[in-house]
Amino acid sequence: MSGSSADNVKISPVNALWRIEAQELIDFTGLTGADVKGGYFNISTAKDAILNYVWGDDSVEADPAPAGRTAIAMTVVGDSDTAATLATACAAAIDGEAGYTAVVSDTTKVLVTRAAVGVVTETADVDMGVGITQCRYGKDLNMGLLNGNVELSLAPANFIVTAHQSGVTPRAALYQGLETAEVGLELLETTDSNLKEVYGVYGTTGFTPGAGTEVYGVGTSKQGENLLPYAARLELKPVNAVDDTQNTTLMLALPVPDTLVFSGEDPKTLSVTFQGYVDDGKDNRISSVLFGDPTQDGL
Repeated sequence: MSGSSADNVKISPVNALWRIEAQELIDFTGLTGADVKGGYFNISTAKDAILNYVWGDDSVEADPAPAGRTAIAMTVVGDSDTAATLATACAAAIDGEAGYTAVVSDTTKVLVTRAAVGVVTETADVDMGVGITQCRYGKDLNMGLLNGNVELSLAPANFIVTAHQSGVTPRAALYQGLETAEVGLELLETTDSNLKEVYGVYGTTGFTPGAGTEVYGVGTSKQGENLLPYAARLELKPVNAVDDTQNTTLMLALPVPDTLVFSGEDPKTLSVTFQGYVDDGKDNRISSVLFGDPTQDGL
């Protein structure tokens, strides 16, 4: 047929990857050099590959040297160092280590992001006195084998402009944003690791009652809580792709579990809809949905 080619017809099975780099805010508001010298907080790279601690090094107080952790020395010039000075020193110290990026945020806070995806033990203050807010929890979950098609649906909302002079004839369409951005899929591998990640958003994982065995589930513990720190990129990567340039990505997505099917004849499956959200940390031209490599610098 003239003007067409079978080369443009593609069968495109994908792997579904739910992953993101852990990130937190370290808050020095209200602290001085006198408060933090000799103190420390624990921090780790992605998947706890390197266990670190950040300590206030004023060249007088001894390094606390907690067992099993590697030091990141944050320079404290003197007792009168301000919160802003401390935040700058902390960001420089952490950013100089492999496995992290760190920048000053709001003058007295440090935004720390892991260089790689994956779960980390939460950053915890020991005796430095800093405040710690978890911005997002690291994840690296391959959803495994899928059943049936994977479907992306977008619902742009447009305000249709009409005018008295032209009656009901549309004169313009003003884009108001995405009402929904969703990916629907069905898990064929309903392993505990997959189910924990999906259901754990709404409940808990790693809960062991008394001397019993670990359980996970859904309850009321997170009622009213903002769930976005549990969101991650949902990347749909073509099976035979050698890189991420053909990925389709919801920049932040939370799973909404639907039907968990038990059967004596068919595999156990779980239907999940991933709902997309705006990632305010990304360029606003691609902050909801991205076609291409989502891991590039500068996005």
